[in-house]
Amino acid sequence: MKSYVHAGARSAAARKSMSRRVFNDRCFRAAVIAIDMLFAIGLVHGAEFFTRNQTGGWALELQGMFLSAAVAIALIGPGHYRVNDR
Repeated sequence: MKSYVHAGARSAAARKSMSRRVFNDRCFRAAVIAIDMLFAIGLVHGAEFFTRNQTGGWALELQGMFLSAAVAIALIGPGHYRVNDR
């Protein structure tokens, strides 16, 4: 007699492998975005790096925010406290 296992009832090793794969994929995508932002700042906005805009803020504020967010996502880890165990 065949025993059927519910699709959501995976082994602990399978869940850990899947979460690691998803995390590595997310880190890879964030690293690609960070590299893309570095090239965008260097190639397109290189002359504006030390300038200010009309309101007195850094001219590359938006690009800097995108770069820092991508680097933060690439470096963040699931850690001890996380939302779920998947």
